[in-house]
Amino acid sequence: MHDTNVRDLIDELEGFDPAKADHVAKVEMAQIALQFAIGLLEDVVEATDDRHAEAYCVDHLKIMAGENHGFLSDDFNLDRWIAQLERGEEDE
Repeated sequence: MHDTNVRDLIDELEGFDPAKADHVAKVEMAQIALQFAIGLLEDVVEATDDRHAEAYCVDHLKIMAGENHGFLSDDFNLDRWIAQLERGEEDE
């Protein structure tokens, strides 16, 4: 099962106001939503044994979602974008 459950997502969304959120908070919220979506997709992969979808969709989303994906990839991802925003950089 996935790390972000429905209750966690709802709790995060209830207090979130995009109009008042800074860039970091917006990317962090997107990251939470993406982790939730990945969890749903993993459930479908497990139920259908669709390894093609896992390899070419779900695994790519995991890499984009953050650093703790477990793949040999140095791709730019949301964790790096958050760090870049926190340093005040627009481009890396």
